[in-house]
Amino acid sequence: MSDRYDDWDKLSVDNQSRILSGLRIFLDTCPECGGDITAEQETVESCCRSMEVVAATCQGCDARILEVEQNQ
Repeated sequence: MSDRYDDWDKLSVDNQSRILSGLRIFLDTCPECGGDITAEQETVESCCRSMEVVAATCQGCDARILEVEQNQ
């Protein structure tokens, strides 16, 4: 991203992460293996709670491309 935005290194890690997460939604293929990406709703559970998310996952290598909590 520093090739496209001169102040990229001045952004906080949180802001860099937000920008990159937002751009992932536009991917057509997986950056790891070139496989197809599909989106689906699922329930994710942790030690203390469960939440509904919309997740984009590669069908070829099962890499999680994006996960966004679904607002109810």
